[in-house]
Amino acid sequence: MESQLRALLEEQLAAQNLRISELRLEQQQMFEKMMTALQKERTSELKPFVKAMNPETLQNAISLARLQEEAMDVEKEAGKGPYKPALTNRPPLLSPPRPAFLPHSNMPSAAASASGTVARPFSQTFKNTRVISAAERAEKNAKGLCYFCDQPYERGHKCSNKKTQLFLVEIPGETNEEDEGFD
Repeated sequence: MESQLRALLEEQLAAQNLRISELRLEQQQMFEKMMTALQKERTSELKPFVKAMNPETLQNAISLARLQEEAMDVEKEAGKGPYKPALTNRPPLLSPPRPAFLPHSNMPSAAASASGTVARPFSQTFKNTRVISAAERAEKNAKGLCYFCDQPYERGHKCSNKKTQLFLVEIPGETNEEDEGFD
């Protein structure tokens, strides 16, 4: 009975060793497949960089690829990695901007006023701009008047209601040696 028990244990041990070796072989094959896939992915990431540098020799191409690999490793260590946007179903943080030609809900609609000008929804950005109707434009054209200031229009005409503006731009941190003497 002892010999049968020993034979049974040896048989089970052999079967277990066979399963372990099969698992190791399977794990090794999976590891090799994964490494091959990573190698292909890395190559596909390196290829455009090396191509862009247009190396003249194989040695230059290899050194460029190694430099890029080092940079990619540093990015991965820093947690940056190459930018790959994730597809999510989350709503955007900001709502998309409304086109300027669509009226906002709190603004009056584009309607003709008594003066013949049309109120525009985005007139808040161009406060001094007004739209002239076709009839008013034809009338002013017949009289030879400027569309905007009602003065006689001639070549080189400048509207009298336009004011000259002077802008002063200061750049912080920059000083001229000449300016320092006046302080």
